[in-house]
Amino acid sequence: MNCASYAAFAISCLTVIILISNGLGSKPWEAVNAIAALISGLVASLGLFFVGLQLRSTDRLAKAQFINDLARDIDNHVKAESNLDPGGKWYKNSNLLNQEDIEALVKYLNFFERIKLIFDTKVIDIETIDELFAYRFFSLVHNPNVQSQILFNSDIQPYYSSIFQLYSIWLKYRHKNKLKKLSL
Repeated sequence: MNCASYAAFAISCLTVIILISNGLGSKPWEAVNAIAALISGLVASLGLFFVGLQLRSTDRLAKAQFINDLARDIDNHVKAESNLDPGGKWYKNSNLLNQEDIEALVKYLNFFERIKLIFDTKVIDIETIDELFAYRFFSLVHNPNVQSQILFNSDIQPYYSSIFQLYSIWLKYRHKNKLKKLSL
């Protein structure tokens, strides 16, 4: 219920109280009981309204905390991000990735696999994901080294189906909303 609904409810209750008290004339205690019952109903309704506001506020706070935790989690991948950026060690296709590089990139890809799972459970929407992670995700999956040595590697490609699914969903969202294509 919104404030206008509560105001209309309160006016209706007052009207009923006035009608009851006018009709009872010789029985004022019955009018007092009726008024007390209506007031307690109003107070209960008002209490429910404030409980609803509190729950809504708590939900927003939990979502903000969750987003903050995701941002903190992706900050653990600074090495991968800097190496994928223009001028970084992995930016061009000329470098063969060593085992340490592949491990860092796999952990980074695993982060986005978790994002896909979270998206599938409807905890976070694609708009929020896009606002937070678009540049990072597309610089990762469009990187020629990541593509040739991890994502399109026939031995491990099947393990990254969630990355390909997320990529497809994300591209559709960006296309539908006429957002700039992010690539190298």
